[in-house]
Amino acid sequence: MRRLHFTALLGLTICMMVGLILYNSFHPADEQARHASQAPSAHKMMDNYRHQMAARYATLTTDEADRSVLAAMTLGEKKGVSRELRRIYAVTGAAHVLALSGLHLSIIYMLLMRLTLNRQRSILVQTLILSMVWGYTLLTGLATSTVRSAIMLTVYSLLSLGGRRGQPLNVLALTALILMLADRMVVYDIGFQLSFAAVLSIIFITSVVDELVDKSWMMAHPLVKWMWDLMVVSVAAQIGVAPLLAYHFGTFSPYFLLTNLIAIPSVTVILYLALIFWVTPFDVVGELLVGVVHILNKVLALLAQIPYSVIDNLHPSVVQTILIYVGFGCWYAAVLKLLQKSQNIV
Repeated sequence: MRRLHFTALLGLTICMMVGLILYNSFHPADEQARHASQAPSAHKMMDNYRHQMAARYATLTTDEADRSVLAAMTLGEKKGVSRELRRIYAVTGAAHVLALSGLHLSIIYMLLMRLTLNRQRSILVQTLILSMVWGYTLLTGLATSTVRSAIMLTVYSLLSLGGRRGQPLNVLALTALILMLADRMVVYDIGFQLSFAAVLSIIFITSVVDELVDKSWMMAHPLVKWMWDLMVVSVAAQIGVAPLLAYHFGTFSPYFLLTNLIAIPSVTVILYLALIFWVTPFDVVGELLVGVVHILNKVLALLAQIPYSVIDNLHPSVVQTILIYVGFGCWYAAVLKLLQKSQNIV
């Protein structure tokens, strides 16, 4: 089992590093035009529906900032987001909630699972949920991070039908392989690198942290468990993507944890309300939806004004970025060794 984990980790790491190195010398020419020319009719139909929903959002408010952020978070329409708004979300470390990612798809998947009473072994339920997951992925433009999440959720669903639990690292490696077989250029995509780096870091760090807490006490205090899990996942994801963000964009957001404690619950509420708004004619739902987006924008704008909200002009080289990840790996191995020794002593 350990050999399988090591092989999956090695393969995934090599893919990420190759993409990082080759990004310097290769930039796909007119990538959007290439995808547009290959888009099937179903994709175009979803594009039309997405534009219709964006137009419906326009009837809710005259505030361009709220309308554009709402369309970006729920539909993947980022064209209307101003440069200033993008700066605010980037500075505060909330860029991942502005752009559709695996986070958004996971929130929707968990909602669907709760609505179906967690019937993981029902073929009908899993088929219905996966149809909605892939429908939403197609609706929002097939971004690399959402496709990655959809593939992983599909694999987990198929395993759950057989009463088996998939190893997260193996599922992640399989997902990377599927994406690269479907599009060999995806390895150069920044979203691909950030998405897989974040998930890989979450898998490893949460597995270690889980050994340090009292699970029975956490289960008895669900609110504390929820906040703890949110903080652990946020820190783990930031550790995974920070070197890549510094390399590609030259920035680091010191207040990312505070931002996530505000932004992620807000995005959850926004997605839930958006789904209700899409299928109901009630104006009050739309008003609540815009209200949550407006508050989130204002709070993040205030956080962006805090001194030292961003550290910029970093730009490590490829070698330095790789060495940072090597350092993280050594740190992780050392922590595992210490945990094993403490367990042996006990």
